[in-house]
Amino acid sequence: MKSFVTITLVLLAGAAAMQGQQQPTTKTVCTLEDMHGDFATQPIGILTAGPFAGPFAATGVIHFDGKGGFTGIATSSFFGHVIYPFHADGIYTITPDCFFSLVEETLHIGFIGYLSTTKNEVQMMEPDAASITPFWDPRFWNPGLMPVRFVSNIDFR
Repeated sequence: MKSFVTITLVLLAGAAAMQGQQQPTTKTVCTLEDMHGDFATQPIGILTAGPFAGPFAATGVIHFDGKGGFTGIATSSFFGHVIYPFHADGIYTITPDCFFSLVEETLHIGFIGYLSTTKNEVQMMEPDAASITPFWDPRFWNPGLMPVRFVSNIDFR
């Protein structure tokens, strides 16, 4: 019986020591500065209303200034009408819990989403009732040399 009590006490002491060594959980906090630099973009979706109702797709680069502004250039296709170059300028916000919103000022298109915990990609969608546009923007690490993977829930292949 004495050895059972000793073993139990040793196990309890070991468990208590292990709990004391556990790393505290940290929460990712985001700021405007986290969105700084070049991000590849490839929104793909369907516009359900308006003069260009139908498939929509674009491919380009967005440069975020880290202060709430962005500029970009893309090739865009609105129901087969290709626009190049399409220059985009606008503003963005990001909350401490990494909720991201962007307004492109030329067409007044808004997007919302979340910056990843690595702060190297943002997943967005257009919350407009007249569109279905989910997409993912990865940060460019080495433009021209790094292959970039684009993903979307909608694919027009």
